[in-house]
Amino acid sequence: MKVNITPPGDVRPGFNYDYRVVKEAVNKLAFGLADFFSHPILLNHVGYIDRMDEVISDGYVLGSVRFVPEDWDFEFVPSSEGAQILFAYLAWRLNDFWKAVKRFRHVIVDKVAGEKIAEGYNVLAPGIISYSKFRVGDYVLIFSESGYLVGVGRALVNSDAVPDLKRGAVIKGKSKFGLQMDFECLIGILERIFAARSVLDEKVAQFINSMSFTNESSQLSDSNYDPFKLFPKGIENYWLYIVYCNQNRLKVLEKEAIGFIRGIVKRHESEFVGVSFSGGKDSIATLELVIRSNVDFIVLFIDTGIEMPQTTEYALSVINKIRKIYNDAPVESMYNDTKVILSDHAAVAIVPESRFWDGVKKLGYPGMDWRWCCKSNKLAPARLLSNILGNKITINFEGIRKYESFQRAAEGRYSRNIWTGHLNAYPIYNWNALEVWLYILWRRLPTNPLYGLGLYRVGCWPCPSSHLADLYFLSRINPELFERLKRVIIEALSKEHPSDSDTIEEIFRHGVWRWRKVPKKIAQKKTLRRPTRKILTLKKINDNAILIETNLDEDPEYVINLINQILKKYREKFEIKTVE
Repeated sequence: MKVNITPPGDVRPGFNYDYRVVKEAVNKLAFGLADFFSHPILLNHVGYIDRMDEVISDGYVLGSVRFVPEDWDFEFVPSSEGAQILFAYLAWRLNDFWKAVKRFRHVIVDKVAGEKIAEGYNVLAPGIISYSKFRVGDYVLIFSESGYLVGVGRALVNSDAVPDLKRGAVIKGKSKFGLQMDFECLIGILERIFAARSVLDEKVAQFINSMSFTNESSQLSDSNYDPFKLFPKGIENYWLYIVYCNQNRLKVLEKEAIGFIRGIVKRHESEFVGVSFSGGKDSIATLELVIRSNVDFIVLFIDTGIEMPQTTEYALSVINKIRKIYNDAPVESMYNDTKVILSDHAAVAIVPESRFWDGVKKLGYPGMDWRWCCKSNKLAPARLLSNILGNKITINFEGIRKYESFQRAAEGRYSRNIWTGHLNAYPIYNWNALEVWLYILWRRLPTNPLYGLGLYRVGCWPCPSSHLADLYFLSRINPELFERLKRVIIEALSKEHPSDSDTIEEIFRHGVWRWRKVPKKIAQKKTLRRPTRKILTLKKINDNAILIETNLDEDPEYVINLINQILKKYREKFEIKTVE
């Protein structure tokens, strides 16, 4: 069965908190729908101003679950197929078409309007007979008075305004041509889904009872970080069976990746390679492949000082497991403010948290378009490890995939690291997220528990490149870190706008502080400047003079360095004088 999903199609399994988000979102569409999600679901990340995932179940794209900054919560946007299936499920549960209609946000139109809407037309005010309450932007199911589901669409006006409308569109339809389903047709769709589920349940039960499938687990396997624990109770058995059905494909992927690793090592005559480990799914899969390649390696982990606590704990457990496997004896050293723990097969750099916050005081909060924190807390310690190891490493393997972004797709399977001089190579470059997860499950690789708590990518907790949805999850996973981040941003904004507390709160919730120059699609009606300290102000006095005013609260040496950088541009044009 072919499922049409939005490109690039980096599909992943739904985990514990994913189910919770989806169930809560669909229950806001109509109470009683959550129980439909009792089997495996897939999520496909798609483009949007924040996080949005297509929800795939039973071979259908049911719609999308997306984070809405205005509500600071998730909403479910049904597709035409999703509207049919979810409405059919509720009608089946209630055994009544019209009772199910009342559970949804809906409009009921006359017969003629219903026929036009089924062909893809919008809902116009004159054709409406009755309706529920809805707001602008809500997704509404459209029914004909004849007892047909004829469409689904987005409300263009509030329901309170409908009585006064004599003309114009009320609901913008998103239905496919020919949608006109009565109760019997809808139940027919549901019965086909239930029949397929019944066959699957029987096969999974037989498989679990026989357990004829045995896979070679990784040396890194750890019951505390078992990837099957990421799934809701009962769902893990389905994924055991899915892995079994796809093991031939996984063997092909593994063989190709191992061949790639061995080939590049041989071609460059490298006796020792590095493996970057971030604590994410792609890096643990890459590490396992390098281990299975039987090449001499050292795994590199950088604790940036602002990692999620769960990531640091998990990553260090993997490092300790490697040291135990290879009988490594770690040695600790200090390099300025960075602790380095070095052994034959693992190198760890631990950056103090203060480095980030000191940078915030001097440079302001980092932004998507100004990520100085990557250089100070990640790339600088990477160069430090490279210098410590000398010329020992010439090739470094990383878990980068082309499906992650256009930039990474353009990189190719190799690149040169300008910070360390290493050749970076990507064994899983052509894998999609589902293949990575199936490989992790197949080899039972230890997995970061944050994936089961709603995050689909793991990184630094104050990262300005995070979705607002990531901050939503942060507020639930580590509320003390969220409150700390919020306090820093609010305080910085309040210094520049002391009398506008309501707007400051609004700007925080909309995430405008994540840019220096806010993109048009993100900018709101109320826009405040980012929380960046104003250190220097340049004023043109006349054609022959520029005045530079400084913030005297800043470190004098830091201010002087900034001024010198600016003056480089003007030395030939102006005579420089100091005025107190």
